Amino acid sequence: SSSNSSSLNDSYPSDEELEEELDARKEKKPGIEEDFIKCLAPTYLGDFSLSGSSLRLSMLNRIGNLVVPNDNYCKFEDWVVPILDQLLEDQKKEGTLWTPSKVIARLGKEINHEDSIYYWAYKNNIPV
Repeated sequence: SSSNSSSLNDSYPSDEELEEELDARKEKKPGIEEDFIKCLAPTYLGDFSLSGSSLRLSMLNRIGNLVVPNDNYCKFEDWVVPILDQLLEDQKKEGTLWTPSKVIARLGKEINHEDSIYYWAYKNNIPV
């Protein structure tokens, strides 16, 4: 898991902090979906020591120190699939070449949520 998924950040990043965080992410390569999932439905503060297998029995998952209900992943799928369908349409009709950075920027635009680091990257035109 990564710092974007944990509850360690409770303020909006400065441009410099955002660029440093994004540079670090390029090295660690965490799943970007975690950032979007936390914006779509409530996640709950847990503890890094909670047992993932025990939580799964209750239809919960642990991302770092956050507890995420399984349903949040369904909400993510419901949100992201239409966007991916639109990207495919754009590719077919307009010949758009979707690089990973362009897809992440588009998702940052679409999430339109200040808790998303990828929203801020989009808003500040910082490629990820």
